[in-house]
Amino acid sequence: DGRTLTDKNNKIKPGDTVKISVPKQEIQEHLTLAKGNTVLVTGGKRAASIATIESIVEGTISRKRLVNLRVEKEDTFQTVDTNVFVVGKDKPIVEVTLNE
Repeated sequence: DGRTLTDKNNKIKPGDTVKISVPKQEIQEHLTLAKGNTVLVTGGKRAASIATIESIVEGTISRKRLVNLRVEKEDTFQTVDTNVFVVGKDKPIVEVTLNE
């Protein structure tokens, strides 16, 4: 929703996700955009997929950061980091329901 939260340890980076308590607005959990974490794909042909991060390819001045993802054992694909939202470590920490 665009609000700013302060992190006393300065560990939250762009692309990370935080779970906050309501109404106190305190950070309960910090999920990093890192290998092995679970993401919801929010854009591209694979939008609405739940996937696991295989690796991250750092960007350059002319290319965005890329994320290599795995959906099933043999099903892998790549997308830009802005198309993923971290939802858990080994599995999603929230229930993700997709309307079909």
